[in-house]
Amino acid sequence: MKKITKYIIAVTIVLISSNSFAQKFYIKLNGGYNFVGAAATKTNSKTSGNVTDYEKSPFSLGKGISFGGAFGYMFNKFIGSELDVSYLVGGTSTMDRIGFYSYRFSWTSTFISFVPTVIITPGFEKINPYAKLGIILGTGTYKYKEMTDGPTSNSNATLLFNGGLAIGINSCFGASYKINKHVSVLGELSVISLSYGATRSELIERIENGVDILPSISIRNKITEYSNSFTEDSRSIPDENLPRKGSIENEPFSSVGFNIGIQYHF
Repeated sequence: MKKITKYIIAVTIVLISSNSFAQKFYIKLNGGYNFVGAAATKTNSKTSGNVTDYEKSPFSLGKGISFGGAFGYMFNKFIGSELDVSYLVGGTSTMDRIGFYSYRFSWTSTFISFVPTVIITPGFEKINPYAKLGIILGTGTYKYKEMTDGPTSNSNATLLFNGGLAIGINSCFGASYKINKHVSVLGELSVISLSYGATRSELIERIENGVDILPSISIRNKITEYSNSFTEDSRSIPDENLPRKGSIENEPFSSVGFNIGIQYHF
């Protein structure tokens, strides 16, 4: 009987300890929209006769719809850690040059990121504010398109950029509202500081006056491989069957976003 009693007590302690441990884990799903944050600018222009008007507009490939989830663990009431996974479906950014010939340049993007973060919170019971700081590790793609329209000709060309790893900073301020023991809803304001340099681009569309000329273009004029440094010998004849070399150019992916989500505590 004593052995049975000891066994029951031991199992009870283990279950209580396991339950307490599990309560510190949680998962969440969230989604929202990212607006242009600290960004570069593009200059639009419009020419009429001898007069040209110029106008700057903010530019970032980080704007658009984002959604994702996270797995988190609270070490205590005040400090925790999360691993966030997020996917961005970027909006379209444009730049126009209007004159005798009209040019439109546009960019669209996608980006997947993994963000390990540290959480600090006062540990309130019902409405709990918090702050997070994390490092963004991610990669993406973006399309750059040129459209030309004029009195005698028109053309479309599209480049697809991809490859490479981006590293940035994500800071976040939010609050959660506890519905019951397991479920909370939350709202977050997120500030992302990030730039991304692709390591490869490929011409995937080239139309001139309604005719697709992409099949006739050489590999060298279709594909470019980018790096931080490379060497060219002006005495050698380039091989048209090999990609061109180029320098990595970083594009802005910074943004300010608002997310809402739901959180489940185990």
